[in-house]
Amino acid sequence: RASNTEIYRPMENHSKCYEVPGVKIVCYNGPIYYGNRSFFREAMGRLLGLTPERIRRREKARKAQEKREKNTIATVEQGVANTSFSSENELFKSEAAEGEVQAVLIDCSRVIFVDVAGARLFIQMCLECQKSGFR
Repeated sequence: RASNTEIYRPMENHSKCYEVPGVKIVCYNGPIYYGNRSFFREAMGRLLGLTPERIRRREKARKAQEKREKNTIATVEQGVANTSFSSENELFKSEAAEGEVQAVLIDCSRVIFVDVAGARLFIQMCLECQKSGFR
């Protein structure tokens, strides 16, 4: 990100840009179709560290958290039974470690063509990112 702007540029080309903590922006140049979808998948995997082990580990942790939340009783704070405003709400805690990716943005402005296989890959990559804890 360029200082004091909403402009994002590759850091290797621009010395005055800085990385936004917890956010990765993927810019892919070219079509995503049956013949080259593996290149896109590899680029995403390298950038984000998406491995089958990581996906399984994060999904298991997420399911355990959901099970714990399901078994807890809603608290009453100031006469209103609403846990969404509790200080224990997940919106106020960061489950990611310092320096770990929390959100992924895919810049498709230079993708000129996506076929059915490429579209399915996008869906699959989105699911894998969600399972790994990315937004």
